[in-house]
Amino acid sequence: MIDFQFRNDCDFFTIDPVAYLPALGDRGLTGYRTELDAIRGSLGRVPAGAESWQVPDQHTRFLLRYNDQRLAVADRDIDAIIDTHVRDESVAAHLTDTAKAFEEIGPAGDRPGIGFCRAWAWLHQ
Repeated sequence: MIDFQFRNDCDFFTIDPVAYLPALGDRGLTGYRTELDAIRGSLGRVPAGAESWQVPDQHTRFLLRYNDQRLAVADRDIDAIIDTHVRDESVAAHLTDTAKAFEEIGPAGDRPGIGFCRAWAWLHQ
């Protein structure tokens, strides 16, 4: 999965790590996270004041952010979903993505459903 995402010229297919959880298992998921951390660690710093199109390794950073979002869903970690999806709350689409992620993990137990997401988004407008 790492090779396909980060070392492949094909960028119009997206691999969703959540879909591969049963195949990865705990060991595979740990290895996947380790590889993502190694890639993240190999990136240089973003220049201060750089516009998004000027950021070095922009596509790699996009893929890391996407994986952070999907792994937050895989972990069913509400705080991580908020951190990775909402960002700075300046874009309405990010709030919609957050609500979709909450709905994806389902309303079981203490996990919120779409009603919670709507209330949360309304309170944070």
